[in-house]
Amino acid sequence: MTPPNAKMISKKPFTIKCPACSETFCIDSYAGNTGEDRIIQMESAYEKHFNKVHAHEDASQAAARIVREATKMGRNRDRRNVPEFFGGWKLVNVPWSGPQN
Repeated sequence: MTPPNAKMISKKPFTIKCPACSETFCIDSYAGNTGEDRIIQMESAYEKHFNKVHAHEDASQAAARIVREATKMGRNRDRRNVPEFFGGWKLVNVPWSGPQN
């Protein structure tokens, strides 16, 4: 499950807050050579926190996911098997100009 965007609560030091709870993540807590490394570590820690604490799937969410995946697979399978269904003939659109006398 993809976590929602964290809320920025401070620019100096850069600090974000989990929107689902009060857990905060401050860039000063992470070691790294560059600011970019520290931001990547902070984002990773937030994603791990969200998936561990908040991303529990209940029965209705599982059912919806299963139906969504099955429907997606069914659509792809039907498109793939259309030529086989028609005996290998390829369907093409032919413009029709109406009845001709």
